[in-house]
Amino acid sequence: MVDAFMRDMFADMWDDFTECEYRLIEDVDVFLESAEVLGLAEFIPVDDDALRDPFASERGLEKGGMMWSLTKAGQTRYHAARFPTHPCTLKAKEATDGE
Repeated sequence: MVDAFMRDMFADMWDDFTECEYRLIEDVDVFLESAEVLGLAEFIPVDDDALRDPFASERGLEKGGMMWSLTKAGQTRYHAARFPTHPCTLKAKEATDGE
C-alpha cells in the first residue's frame, strides 16, 4: 500500500518536502521513514555542494549537519514522474519492464 502510494505521489510529495509546503504530506516523519524504507531517500551529512545552494541557510543546512537526499532509486523515480518521455526515463522503463 505504501509503495503504491509512494510510486504514484512520490515526486509531488518530495517537491512539497523540499519546498517546506506540506500540501500532500500529512505527516513528514511518516513520509521520510517510508521513503527511507523503500530506498528512495537517505539521511546524509551536509556536503559542500549543498552548502553552495543559494537557499542553504533558508533550508537549515549547515556544515556538520545532516540532510535528506534522494538515493539513485529515488532520483530515478522522481525523474520518471517529472519527465516521463525523456529518453533516459524510457530506457530505464524498458530495463525494468521484465521484472
